[in-house]
Amino acid sequence: MDIIKTVVIMVVALAVGAAGGVLAAKRRLNPQLAASASQSKQLKLRCAILEQGLAEAEAQMRDLEAKNEALQEEMAAMEKMAEAAPYEENLFPFEGLSDQATVEPRQGIRRMEAGAGAQDGVPTDDADLTRRRERETRRREWMERGRERYRENMAAALDNETDEAARERIAAIEEYGDYAMDLMQQMRAAETDEERAALREELGEVFQTSRALVYEQQEHMLRRVAEQHGIGTPSVQDSFVDAMRHTLTSPFFRTGGPGALGPGGRGGPGLPFSTRGGRPPGAQREE
Repeated sequence: MDIIKTVVIMVVALAVGAAGGVLAAKRRLNPQLAASASQSKQLKLRCAILEQGLAEAEAQMRDLEAKNEALQEEMAAMEKMAEAAPYEENLFPFEGLSDQATVEPRQGIRRMEAGAGAQDGVPTDDADLTRRRERETRRREWMERGRERYRENMAAALDNETDEAARERIAAIEEYGDYAMDLMQQMRAAETDEERAALREELGEVFQTSRALVYEQQEHMLRRVAEQHGIGTPSVQDSFVDAMRHTLTSPFFRTGGPGALGPGGRGGPGLPFSTRGGRPPGAQREE
C-alpha cells in the first residue's frame, strides 16, 4: 500500500509540477507574444500606409503624364496656329520699319515735282512719280492696318488678363507701341539727318524699354502656364521658363511655311520689341 501511495503522490506531484511549469512559461512568454502581436499590427499598418502612398504616387504619376500630354497637345496646337497665321497677324506687325524709317520717299517725290533732274539719281518721268506716290499710299495704308491690329491685340490681351500688374504692363506696352509708330512716321518726314538721328536715338530708347516690358509679360505668362500644369516651385518654374524660352527661339516655332526661315520671314530680323537675344536690359524676373 505504501508503494501505491508513493506512486500516486509522485504522479500527482508530476502533474502539479507540469501545470506549474506551463503557467510559469505562459507568464514568461505572454509579454513576448503581446509584443510580437503589437509588432505584427504595426507592420500591417505600415504596409497599409505604404500601399496607400504607392497608390497616391501612381495616381500623381498618371495625373502628371496626363498634364504632360495635354501640354504637348497645347504646344502642338500653338505651333499649328503659328504655321497657319499670316505674317501680318503678328502681335507687333512692324518688323524692320525702324530701319526703313530713315528713307523719306516724299522727299524724292518733292524733288521730282521740282524737276531736280537725273543728276540726283531720281527719275523725273510722270510714271515714276505716280508709282512712288502709290507706293507711299500703300505703305501708309499698311501701317494704319498694322496699328489697328496692334491695338486689337492689346485690347484682347487686356480682356484676357486679370492680374493688375500684368494689365498695367500691357497698357504701357500699347502706349510705347503707339509712340514708337509715331516716331517712325516722324523719322520718315524729317527734313535733315540731324532730326532723323535724334528721333532714331529716342526710338531706340523706346524699343529698349518696350522689350523689357514684353520680356516681363512673357515671363508672367510662362509662369502661369507652369502653374496651370502643376509646376509651383519657383526654382522649377525658373527652369521651365528658361527651357521654354530656349525652345521658342528655334526657327521652327517662327516659320510661316516653307521658305519663311530666311530674312523677311518669321525667322528673319527681330521685331522692334523682340526679346530673342535673352533678357533685355531692365527686364525683371518674376518672383
